Amino acid sequence: MINKVIRMKNTINITVKHLFKRLLESPLLLGWIIIGTIIEIMLNGYKGLLINIINLILLTFFTIVIKIMTDSSPVKLIPKIKHPRLELFSGILFYIFLFIETSIFWGQANIPYLSSGITNLFSSIESISLKFGNIGVPIWVLTLLSNAALVIVIELIPIVILFLCWGYGFKKMGFIFSNLRLILVLVGVTIILGLHSRILFQQPFYKTIITFFISIFVNGLPEELILRGYLLPRFEAVFKNSINALVIVAILFNIFHVPTYLAKGVSMYQILMTSFSIVYPSGLIWGYLYLKTRSIVPGIIWHTSNAILGIIFLSSLWGTYIL
Repeated sequence: MINKVIRMKNTINITVKHLFKRLLESPLLLGWIIIGTIIEIMLNGYKGLLINIINLILLTFFTIVIKIMTDSSPVKLIPKIKHPRLELFSGILFYIFLFIETSIFWGQANIPYLSSGITNLFSSIESISLKFGNIGVPIWVLTLLSNAALVIVIELIPIVILFLCWGYGFKKMGFIFSNLRLILVLVGVTIILGLHSRILFQQPFYKTIITFFISIFVNGLPEELILRGYLLPRFEAVFKNSINALVIVAILFNIFHVPTYLAKGVSMYQILMTSFSIVYPSGLIWGYLYLKTRSIVPGIIWHTSNAILGIIFLSSLWGTYIL
């Protein structure tokens, strides 16, 4: 028992030293942490600084856990990208298209034909959902299913088609089912962190479970597949630097949510500033999880658990949890 404790302590020390060295060797990440912290202080003063420090501690903790629990796993093969620049260019175009679609959906943009097409699509999905309501399906389930169906049509199916067009199968997309123990640990910590706000007990347990599984198709699966499964390895291949790619995709992840929070009444200034702050580094840790496992499955489950089963980080702008 004592030997195990000593070995674990040595492992943690070695891991911390390695991560600190990598941070010093990664000026883009180090610069984002410093500048992002300054931005958060400008926005929210001492409260922002305090939450920023807590979240950086949590980020470090999660990073150590992920590294320790994946270093002993079989070697993860870095996916070979056939046409790095062309595939990245097509991914960026797809990201821009999705950003425009999201802006239209939340009423932040109005583009002829495209806006009416998305509105008609959502109306059609809602009308189909209402038919299931006639056979006793609860309205809250229908609402979740309508959102999931819309995301599947406008985000999930197109990104899968993009992968297939470049000749990649599901394994190359990141659908590798492994690291179950790591997933259980990360979700378990998320649940524990959310206990103070009683997220898990805000509704009957069966509703939480149903919400969780449907929400996989609303946030976790499409966002992880697009950002971590597609964009991250292609930025990595072009930049030949995984940390720089990680930072860029994390910032793109933050920016992707701009239309959502504009619709919720948050000012553009606050949203843009917070997109470049480091106060809520979920994009970083989910990206790091992908880099260490080369699978989007752990990220999908962990991402979906946030705000449904518990919380991963604190937020000073949008309440207890966001994204």
